[in-house]
Amino acid sequence: MSSRLLELARNPFPGLRSFQEDEDFLFFGREGQIAELLKRLRNQHFLAVVGTSGSGKSSLIRAGLIPALHRGTLVSAGSKWEVLYARPGGSPMENLARALEQSDLYETSNELFPRLLACLNRSRSGLIDAIQQSSIESDTNLLLVIDQFEEVFRYRRRDEQSLVKAADFVAALLEASTRSQRRVYIIVTMRSDYLGDCSIFPGLAEAVNRGEYLIPRMSREEMRDAIVNPIRVAGGTISNRLLQKLLNRVSDNHDQLPLLQHALMRTWDAWEQGHLDNEPVDLSHFESAGEVEFAISQHADEVLAFLPEYQRSIAKRLFQALTEMGSDQRETRRPTRLQDLRKIIDCKEDDLLAVIDAFRDKSCAFITPTQGMTIYGDTYVDISHESLMRAWSTLKEWVQQEHQSARIYRRLAETATLHAEGRSGLYRDPDLQVATAWRRGNPTNAAWASRYHESYELALNFLDRSQAEQKREMERQETARRRELEQSRALAELQSRRAEESQRAARRLRITSIVMAGLAAIGIALSITSIFFFLQLQESDRKRNQEEKQSLVNMRIAEERTRFVIETTNRLSNDVDDIPLSVRNSFTDLFRNGIEQLGNQSNADKKNSETDLVMQVTLLWSLYELGAESRTQVPYEYATLLTNAESFIDEISQNMESSSEDKLKASLQLQRLLGIIYFELDRSNDSARLWDSLLKFTDRIPGKIKSTESNNLIALNSRLDAFLHLARIRGEPKGYGLATDLIEKACDCDVGILESIRTINSNTYEINEAFGLLARAYHERALIEKNNAPATAPSWFQKSKEMIEKIQGGVGSQLAKIQAINLSELQASPVTTRKPSTSNGN
Repeated sequence: MSSRLLELARNPFPGLRSFQEDEDFLFFGREGQIAELLKRLRNQHFLAVVGTSGSGKSSLIRAGLIPALHRGTLVSAGSKWEVLYARPGGSPMENLARALEQSDLYETSNELFPRLLACLNRSRSGLIDAIQQSSIESDTNLLLVIDQFEEVFRYRRRDEQSLVKAADFVAALLEASTRSQRRVYIIVTMRSDYLGDCSIFPGLAEAVNRGEYLIPRMSREEMRDAIVNPIRVAGGTISNRLLQKLLNRVSDNHDQLPLLQHALMRTWDAWEQGHLDNEPVDLSHFESAGEVEFAISQHADEVLAFLPEYQRSIAKRLFQALTEMGSDQRETRRPTRLQDLRKIIDCKEDDLLAVIDAFRDKSCAFITPTQGMTIYGDTYVDISHESLMRAWSTLKEWVQQEHQSARIYRRLAETATLHAEGRSGLYRDPDLQVATAWRRGNPTNAAWASRYHESYELALNFLDRSQAEQKREMERQETARRRELEQSRALAELQSRRAEESQRAARRLRITSIVMAGLAAIGIALSITSIFFFLQLQESDRKRNQEEKQSLVNMRIAEERTRFVIETTNRLSNDVDDIPLSVRNSFTDLFRNGIEQLGNQSNADKKNSETDLVMQVTLLWSLYELGAESRTQVPYEYATLLTNAESFIDEISQNMESSSEDKLKASLQLQRLLGIIYFELDRSNDSARLWDSLLKFTDRIPGKIKSTESNNLIALNSRLDAFLHLARIRGEPKGYGLATDLIEKACDCDVGILESIRTINSNTYEINEAFGLLARAYHERALIEKNNAPATAPSWFQKSKEMIEKIQGGVGSQLAKIQAINLSELQASPVTTRKPSTSNGN
């Protein structure tokens, strides 16, 4: 026996891989099937060997039919044969060209492969032309074996172009088998469950019908020969009880042959490691190998456990890349080039080769190419048999996970494509939750994704946008919930304060009545003249005191009413779309009635006209924010009110010396309100005029308003707000579109503002507003620095964040935070400025 035979005979069973041509001396039990194939080959040049997965199609051709052809068994054709092997895989024509290139029929050159590929693609007679250009002798037969032919059906499902290429590949095979002047034979091996797909390609179903050989199930006697004879060739024997157990176990199993071969390979190894002289292969060796049902799973898990932890992860992704479960739940192999595997798995090539070598070792042969064959970048790696997917429990779980992952990704990519075309919305739960969990738990990349759908980057961007939108939606809902709670609390507090004020007024009236009664009792003792004089004097004082008290009460009520309107407006203006419709309608009616009542009251009571005017404009801003009317119509509906407000501002500006402190404050507040209203209405020229006026106004204010830190803070906040609005209105089109000098002036306000805040201990609306406005100023300054001096930008961003963190709870805090702008969004996209527009008047 030759050294090669001795090497093979050390373990006479190949395991999951197919028998090879030089292992024909170990191939038993198929003699009748080989004879049937030879019989069909005498009359047909196209032969389709069909059988279930695990029926031994490849072994029958390689170790059965081809050695018989070389021995000259097919007398009519002779014994001179050139045999080429190819698989459709993911590129049928390229793989066929590679098989021709690797034969000995052509002179080796760098241009050989592209020349052969071009010849094959030229026409349906491309294969005939390629053979005629070879150096094959005229008396030599050419046998082309296309193994795993069903791969061409999977390949054509990719897209329209793949279908055309698959059809050209099939047409070239059929043409070569029928019209070639040389003796060309084509044999394809195919799973029987793909027979129905043959009708897709013209002429294929007819060719298969003429040359089909359906592999029958091996009889019990044939199975006995396949077990006993290889053991005898290798110099061993098998006990009768083990033989009977094997025959009984595999008779009804779908994967009978690969399972049997692997179990026998493992059993032989166990027997070789520790058997006594003349001891046959017996049950003890068989059981230690895991028997038939668990031999593969047990063996594969042992190989996996032997790997380091990081290589086990590579092994999982390797086998997921080499296997596939179709939409029809059929498990199939997916041979892939080494260079593509490395990209899909995203690992070092040395680590990947170490894992492949562990699983293609001759002791297991779970992966091909088999041990000893060099693997290059364009070498196709494959699992040795599809039965591995059904027998190895770990791989079954991996295949299911990959199938589920691919299904989620396909749906995500398809929805993202529809969204890009405007035919679908963003993801929402539960789809978003499923996709997010998939992304978090599955390492993916563009190479992996391209096997299922091309829109990988589009899909991830779509998922990011869906997550961001969900986050914003949740924040809006939380803001709305808190706002409703604050509104309810504010209304309750206002009602409580009003009740307390009523009680205090009642107490004052009772005390006054008691005093009056006492004075009346004392006056009885005086003379009628004195009493009369005293009563006259008392009546005069009472009227004067009553007028002063009433004026004070009216002023306090007006101030309280103004504060309530401002606080309510601040709360309602933060994303009014989240306010329940019933609440919004209630406040709409309240504000509209309030504007009318205040107007009537101002006409009757000139003393409070400036306060009522501020409240009217504040209520008008509330109506605008609530969106109760068309936003472009609400302010114009109250054109007289806006005109009165501007007239009041002009009057105060011209008569600052004689204006009271309250009127100066009212004018300051009105300028800010009108500036904001015109800014929001895109009346930029009117808005800029008011903000310019406000800056001049604040320059003249010192000494006119009582100098308290609270008043200083109000004035400084007004200046800062003016700088920020003017920066947006007059923003230059270059860079970030912000007027740099105005933003720098805004940031210069921080010294005075922060100094004022330090001396104010109470939690006021003005403090929160100051922090919010400073955060905006610092942030927009950071955007400018990011464009002009990137090194200084982070410090300004940090300052902005610190200001937001300083915003206290209570009145105005939520509005201040929203005024401070969402830094995470605006840091990525600069502020958009408005173009100046021509005012159309009020």
